[in-house]
Amino acid sequence: FRTSLALLDAALERYKWYLNLSLRKRLTAYMMDLYFRGNTFYDMTNAQIKDVEERVTEQVETMCVSLTELWTSLLRPAFDITFNTIAISRVVGARGVAAVWGYMAVAGFVLRFAVPNFQAIVRETFAREGRFNTVHHRLVNHTESIAFFGGSEVRVLLVHLSRLYCPICMPELRVLG
Repeated sequence: FRTSLALLDAALERYKWYLNLSLRKRLTAYMMDLYFRGNTFYDMTNAQIKDVEERVTEQVETMCVSLTELWTSLLRPAFDITFNTIAISRVVGARGVAAVWGYMAVAGFVLRFAVPNFQAIVRETFAREGRFNTVHHRLVNHTESIAFFGGSEVRVLLVHLSRLYCPICMPELRVLG
């Protein structure tokens, strides 16, 4: 039994790597096609956003890793549930399986209301990090003029940065504390 689980894990890891690579290739090609279509390249070159190509590739990579993790994390529990249901039904019968499934349904219902909404917390954290990066890039882009004119603008930006940076970790602290 353990050998089959080890083989399943190894096969899933290899499948996950191929899936990630394939998804990254296709999604990067699609995004670059969109980027070079029309005047998007020139619009982004003249915009305030720096290193557009690097940002696109980093975000595509992050998204592909997340999607492959999601896909494989859906396969593994499905296999475990099927295997354990068959094993329990052989040992205790249909009544035992129904009891275990009932217990799991009640526990899932209770946990649904007891566990915080991690999706909203992650969304809020990413939004705060995005605002922080925007203000930081503005600071980097205007350093020369800030130094030349005495830095009155830099104090405003630094205060804004500190207000943005401090709450980045706050959603995680709410969950942990």
